[in-house]
Amino acid sequence: MKQLPVQFVVDRNGAATSVIVSVTDWKSLNEKYEKLQKKLKVLLGIQEGIMEVKSNRNSVKKLPTLIEFLDEAKA
Repeated sequence: MKQLPVQFVVDRNGAATSVIVSVTDWKSLNEKYEKLQKKLKVLLGIQEGIMEVKSNRNSVKKLPTLIEFLDEAKA
């Protein structure tokens, strides 16, 4: 990943308090963040599904078939 040109704003003690980036870089960072958020949501959904299947594997509760699950997801 390329190094972004940034400027740091510091207080009297020299502690960084803010970062300044160009609008172009900010938009690029936001796009990447949004993509990562979507990916995380998908991965967490998969993880939840796997945990549900594992917990119900020895249960008497009937799990939906793939077709039933997909039909439910459309609704």
